[in-house]
Amino acid sequence: LLKKKTTHFKNNAVYAQKIKDRTFFVTHGDNCTKHVAPNGSTTASDVPELCTNQEEAGTRMFLHAEHASQNGHQRIAIKSSDTDVELLACYYQAVISADIILISGTSRRSRIVSIRRVCERLGREICEILPSLHVITGCDSVSAFSTKGKKKVLDVVQMNPALRQTLGSLGERVPARQDDLNKLERFVCALYNDHLCQSVNELRYKLFCKSKSLQSHQLPPTKEALENHLKRANYQSFIWKHALQTEVNQSPDGQGWQQKNGQLEIYWTNQAPAPQAVMELICCRCKGSCQTRRCSCVSNGLPCTEACTCQDNCLNCISKDDSEDDDSDDDTNGDDYES
Repeated sequence: LLKKKTTHFKNNAVYAQKIKDRTFFVTHGDNCTKHVAPNGSTTASDVPELCTNQEEAGTRMFLHAEHASQNGHQRIAIKSSDTDVELLACYYQAVISADIILISGTSRRSRIVSIRRVCERLGREICEILPSLHVITGCDSVSAFSTKGKKKVLDVVQMNPALRQTLGSLGERVPARQDDLNKLERFVCALYNDHLCQSVNELRYKLFCKSKSLQSHQLPPTKEALENHLKRANYQSFIWKHALQTEVNQSPDGQGWQQKNGQLEIYWTNQAPAPQAVMELICCRCKGSCQTRRCSCVSNGLPCTEACTCQDNCLNCISKDDSEDDDSDDDTNGDDYES
């Protein structure tokens, strides 16, 4: 449609009256044309530096903003209510010399924001990680961690400079390095208030044992599911961080997505949510002493375990002394066998 419209702009007196002394840029496909009306009739010409294979309008805006800045414009107004655009404006304000003004809302109730002032308030370091912070906590193309909002992530990185550096590595290259994925895994553990744990699988188990009332969506993802999430976040962050480049040729296939029947689909995981033994584990939710067959463990002839909710008052648990005796017997039997 825009391509057809572009042909109508040429040598059109009606459009010339509307354009007047303005310069009008039209993008269509990978191309961009510039329209001016110097003598009451429009003329069009290609703008090679604005021809791009970027798919998102949100990133193309900043390619155009940088072009306008380089051509002498000192203030650039962007009209958008998209959160992605707001965060990218803060990210790119440092490299675009013109002041970026963001206009959002409706004609009746609009909001005008000076991005430079927002950046001064947030600080350079925070602005540099905003795309990564936004994408890892959920955006249009990447899922979110349940109960872990953007404010939570911002609080964590503001308190820990090392985590800021870790988050900043997101989107630097495609594919992501395994070392970066491992660091980001530790970052996710910190989101769940464990700054020492380095494995989400270990953290899932610890949280499960600590609070049996937790639902599955309240636990961190499994390691494989997290790695695929991080690959998607890394790819999207890479696209955003390279908005000023005209050619972005990295494929999403294999970056947390997969091609299936000619369609791009999310690849979640092939890893089970828990070991098979845990999946089949019988655990009670008793609040008493587990002495009757009302306890599911007692009724199945099993001792209660750490996965049960009855720990303090339970009389059906294996005592520490019994456990040590069993270990001692095992060691003795092993010695007899070896001799």
